[in-house]
Amino acid sequence: MGRTLSLQKGVEKTCVKCRQPKALEDFRKNARGHSPRCKPCAREDNNAKQARYRASPTNTIKLRYLESRYRITVEEFAKMETEQEGLCAICRKPPGGRWKRLHVDHDHATGKVRGLLCFRCNAMLGHAQDDTETLVRGARYLLEARVA
Repeated sequence: MGRTLSLQKGVEKTCVKCRQPKALEDFRKNARGHSPRCKPCAREDNNAKQARYRASPTNTIKLRYLESRYRITVEEFAKMETEQEGLCAICRKPPGGRWKRLHVDHDHATGKVRGLLCFRCNAMLGHAQDDTETLVRGARYLLEARVA
């Protein structure tokens, strides 16, 4: 029933935040149907949440996240960032692009924090599934391709 409902033209839903009736296309689709907030309200809430998160290095949201996910404090994160001079531990570049912060890199098997990485280097390790042989083969491939 929900599938046919979303395909019907003119069907409206009221946003729980702005209280405005809007077309279903203005709501994100999720596992339970459509989001309770319209896309503009959801974007506004997300931007406000990100602003609160970035507002202070001791922000309680960041503190709770670092402690629960990685078992480190904000002070330990700041110390690692200072020791790395604000640069990625792998590429030695400052974080940039869409994600303008360093990410905590950790061993998925042990949970031990290894350092801070830019998004691209963190994703590289993640896509290689932390397999050193894959990364060595990748480096060898790049070196051989450069010579050829």
